Amino acid sequence: MNVGLIGWGCTTGNGGMNSDLASLATWITHWLIPDHPNWPNHKPYKKKKKNSGVKIIETALKKNFEIISNFLDEVDAIIYIEHPCYKDDYNVVLEAKKKNKLVIGIPMWEWWLDRKDWALQTDILIAV
Repeated sequence: MNVGLIGWGCTTGNGGMNSDLASLATWITHWLIPDHPNWPNHKPYKKKKKNSGVKIIETALKKNFEIISNFLDEVDAIIYIEHPCYKDDYNVVLEAKKKNKLVIGIPMWEWWLDRKDWALQTDILIAV
């Protein structure tokens, strides 16, 4: 089973969690790293992950949703860490569900009241 992680790789709380997941969870096979709107992705994180055998796809192309679609085609399930660059333009969870993927979601709780629609569409929702 191929499990994809979607979330940034910079030194934020979620970025650190994503980095740890990609390093320590041997069952994660793919990592899509969207650029964080305020912080650059840090090369040491990505280099470490490349050495761990996880296939990494990096994108700064906010509107290039074909990259996400192709990523979803390569995995059986995703862990989606809510990401602001897709907040208004693209529902990653809905697209994954259309492709019959298992979806585990981790929301950013500061947006919960405004943006819970995607979270309620997940198969599993995890609060960190």
